[in-house]
Amino acid sequence: MIVLKSLTKRFGEVTAVRDVTLTVTPGEFVTLLGPSGCGKTTTLRMIAGFTAPTGGRVEMAGTDVTGRPPHRREVGLVFQSYALFPHMSVQDNVGFGLKMRKRPAEEVARRVDEALGLVKLADFADRYPSALSGGQQQRVALARALVIRPQLLLLDEPFGALDKQLRDHMQIELRTLQRQLALPTIFVTHDQGEALSMSDRVAIMNAGEVVQIGTPTELYERPRTAFVATFLGRSNVLELDVIGREGPLTVLGRAGLRLHATLPQSTASTRRVMVRPERVAMRPPDAGAPGAMTGTVRAANYFGQSIDYPIEVGAETVEAMSVNPGAGGFLPEIGAEVDLEIASDAVWPLDD
Repeated sequence: MIVLKSLTKRFGEVTAVRDVTLTVTPGEFVTLLGPSGCGKTTTLRMIAGFTAPTGGRVEMAGTDVTGRPPHRREVGLVFQSYALFPHMSVQDNVGFGLKMRKRPAEEVARRVDEALGLVKLADFADRYPSALSGGQQQRVALARALVIRPQLLLLDEPFGALDKQLRDHMQIELRTLQRQLALPTIFVTHDQGEALSMSDRVAIMNAGEVVQIGTPTELYERPRTAFVATFLGRSNVLELDVIGREGPLTVLGRAGLRLHATLPQSTASTRRVMVRPERVAMRPPDAGAPGAMTGTVRAANYFGQSIDYPIEVGAETVEAMSVNPGAGGFLPEIGAEVDLEIASDAVWPLDD
């Protein structure tokens, strides 16, 4: 088990990381997700031992390793740049960490062969990095991290230099291998898609702090704040007046927009809520659906598999996302009127 307790890093008067507390259980894949400059890489460097924390501690398997140098932490680290030695062959790159630990030559050779087999590069042992593709270099860097049999694997945006198709392929391969080895892993990225598709849990960071931790489903469906709602996927964040209640539902509205939501009783006169665009149902006007709102299409943003429509409803703009229905589906033109329906379970209250 890997435990971070109130981990803090200050550079002069600037606090880069503030009171980060996180536990990674055996075999768990945890992602640090956030915008550039939020402190995620600094946190990773403190875990690895390259940056000394100003406060807090790092524990591995119940032992405080905060003061240990990197080579005594049994941590495997993969950088975005791969950091391979260009003058060394693949097998020498992979075996470098074992040689620095003064392991016997026979053991080094055996474990290098095992690591290259894991990443499917057994036939590339004698090649040099310059003769490898970007994906192959990434696998060499991963093999070098795994060959020391680390207690923890750290990944600092390792797919950033790859094209999208190769990146998607490597994500699947890495996650499959990580599950096979049951190796606790901390992954750093600013890519929401990577975080959602690969992680057991995600820790979203902003301004040096962890603002919410949870499974991808929890964070996407039930964000606490507007920052989490807008950073993780697309969302409509609406600040609406509390009009009253209809049975168990709270009625919210403003300037032509009217929603029903399951909210606790409150004396607040306004509430901030989130609605994901894919939960906004869009139909031809006068379709007869009870409770529908009429709006005007202001744009149509085509993404292939989906189309996004900003819809003006009174003084508010609501974004609706439609899965591409093909030529026979409902594809409203810009300027057309449409009816919108938003189910009560699609409206989620936010804390700010």
